[in-house]
Amino acid sequence: MLGGLSFEAFELNAAQHTIARRARTNATEYAGSIARHLFAQFAELEFIGVSLLAPRPDGTVRPTARSVVALRRFMALHPSLYAFNIQSADGNTIVWSTQQQTAKPITSAAGFTPLPGHPDYLLGRPRYAARVGTYAITMRFRAVGATGATRYFVGTPYRLEQLLAYPNVFAHPWTLTTVDARNQRPIGQWRGGLLFFPPHRPGVGNPLKAAGNRKNEISVPGLPLKVLISWPITCAPRLWATDGWVRWIMEMLVLIGIVVLTRQIEQSQRARDEAAAAIEQARRHDRLTGALSRIGFEERIISLADRLAPGAQLSIFVIDICCFTALNRRLGVVAGDRILVALAARLRALPGALLVARVGADSFAFARIDPGRTVVHAHIETTLGITEERFRPSEGIAEHLTLSLGCACSDRPHASRRSDGGLSNRTAIRPGCCWVGRTDFWRVGSMNSVPACSITCRPTHATKRSPRR
Repeated sequence: MLGGLSFEAFELNAAQHTIARRARTNATEYAGSIARHLFAQFAELEFIGVSLLAPRPDGTVRPTARSVVALRRFMALHPSLYAFNIQSADGNTIVWSTQQQTAKPITSAAGFTPLPGHPDYLLGRPRYAARVGTYAITMRFRAVGATGATRYFVGTPYRLEQLLAYPNVFAHPWTLTTVDARNQRPIGQWRGGLLFFPPHRPGVGNPLKAAGNRKNEISVPGLPLKVLISWPITCAPRLWATDGWVRWIMEMLVLIGIVVLTRQIEQSQRARDEAAAAIEQARRHDRLTGALSRIGFEERIISLADRLAPGAQLSIFVIDICCFTALNRRLGVVAGDRILVALAARLRALPGALLVARVGADSFAFARIDPGRTVVHAHIETTLGITEERFRPSEGIAEHLTLSLGCACSDRPHASRRSDGGLSNRTAIRPGCCWVGRTDFWRVGSMNSVPACSITCRPTHATKRSPRR
């Protein structure tokens, strides 16, 4: 998510740079359009001043009848021009014009500036001209004699609404303000295909729009003018949003894919963990009875022996169902399984029974911890007593079981696992292990056994048999 946000921040910054670059390009085109119009008009003034006009013998400059016809055709082809004027050598008097007007020029000679590289091209100050009826900028060409002295000027007012108009439609809401670099005053503003002029006179012109949050400045080549382009701050976010929706769909699809893949990985990992836990559960527990398996019993009896308190006695009881194979064959597998489940439940219900495990097909084991060895006799009697109540594996069947029981005891907490799966010989051994009912049923390793004299072996208690139905 953080990477996606960082990438989108980068894209937004790139959109801002794109907007600034496009603004500079459009402003350069606009400034070039102004320069082309003015320099084309200067070239035409120079051609007229040099080719069509000639001084009379009295020194005055007036066009011939043919020149007047040519000038009027020229004016008809240039609606952006108000009039073609011939001014005196000092530039302050109009001596001839295609329009009837006062002899005083719109801009005096002091208000003109020669252009860099073109000293005979002079640009006046833009202003509102009442005789023109709109805003105009005056321009002149100076005709000089052989000695370099000024002979006369030819000029014309150029309507700003024609000069600053731009036919192209921009893709962004630019605001193009043309500024006179000589006094830093705006002379006009192009906005949304319309032109606005500053109110140089009360009631004339329209308020110009303030520059936007972002702006760029381009000089009009060869002229004392510059174009200030501005745009609202929302342009970059709009471009970012317009260009980004496809990218966002792809990013969303990638994000959804990552989420789905992550969930699949988590589910797969969870399934593997559950499978491993199930395998481990099956390895350490008997699926039928729910008791510990032989492996689980061996692992946990070692830990139980290691935690044995000083002076306490650990007893392991091993029980075998006599003739269970014949019983299972006679009653059926389902009934036999129910007998095993019931026997495991009765063993778990014995007071103090620990680690009840099914260690063979018909064998069970469990452990006890007692404060002394003498109480083991009572545990044997209690364990053998679980067969007093008949087992009922199915409707109409009641069975008594014959059990064989073995017991081994230890009072030392130093048991560790051997390589063959039993308990190691670190435990002290006392010979004379007593088994009730069997002589070699369960190999638990070498544990301290109860002396033979401490247990009265009574087969009538160890093997309890009842008539079968």
